[in-house]
Amino acid sequence: MPISTLFSTEKRTSSCTQPHRAVIMLLRTLALSTFAALCYASEPTTTVYKKTMPDGSVAYSDQPSQSAKSMEVAPIPTIPAIETNRSFERQTSEKTGDQTYETLAVSSPENKSAFYSGDGSMNISVSLSPKLKPSHLMQFILDGAVVATQKSTALSLSRVDRGTHSLQINIINSAGKIVQSTQSSFTIHRPIARAISAP
Repeated sequence: MPISTLFSTEKRTSSCTQPHRAVIMLLRTLALSTFAALCYASEPTTTVYKKTMPDGSVAYSDQPSQSAKSMEVAPIPTIPAIETNRSFERQTSEKTGDQTYETLAVSSPENKSAFYSGDGSMNISVSLSPKLKPSHLMQFILDGAVVATQKSTALSLSRVDRGTHSLQINIINSAGKIVQSTQSSFTIHRPIARAISAP
């Protein structure tokens, strides 16, 4: 019998005798008790132990101890972790400005080219598309050593030794992380000064 029916039974039986009313009250009490027990049983509880320390503070533990009082605690509702979408992560990365560039290449000197330079002066030019983002920098590395970190895609060097050199161009973000990189090599020929012997 539904609980609402039990609640309304007393009104409809106001003319009933006293024994009938007692039976109705008993049935209603049993129904409420059963309903409460079912609700309580559907939520498993955890036993914890509450203990009042000498300084008045209260400590809780899942292990019983002397003078500790046990109490039942209902579980805390939890939400399962949501798996991240990798495509969403890529979109977020792009919004931070760390996406790659369509074009990044050393345009001058050409890769594996050779040229003469009397004093070792040379110009480096980098082709970049789209243009450099505000939070990015160009990092020029010659033979493994950083020679410049700047916004410009062009760089002039002087007194570069003769021989073959490696050139690496990095685009780095504000945290110093390499976003994109390219490499090249070139060879410089320089005249050799020879001593002239006296006649």
